[in-house]
Amino acid sequence: MSEPDSDFMPTKPEDNAFRKRKRKRGGFRLFRLALKELRETLRDRRTIVTLILMPLLVYPVLSLVFKTFLLSNIGLVSTDKITLRIGVDGNASN
Repeated sequence: MSEPDSDFMPTKPEDNAFRKRKRKRGGFRLFRLALKELRETLRDRRTIVTLILMPLLVYPVLSLVFKTFLLSNIGLVSTDKITLRIGVDGNASN
């Protein structure tokens, strides 16, 4: 006799009840896994430094760099007026 597959179709009401209980616990298992990963991440000091201090340092430096770059290029922008003329030939055939 062969062993039953793990992907069997439920044939008895007890099997359906077992699957429903297992499905309800799935969300809790996912929550426990996420909590475990969060604890492990926060245990590492380098990770905390990367998550908190790096943005506090990088964003102000980036804003200063962009401000300096934009202010230095203001003189390069031309203020000359450009005139565009569009001509339409009324005698042209399609």
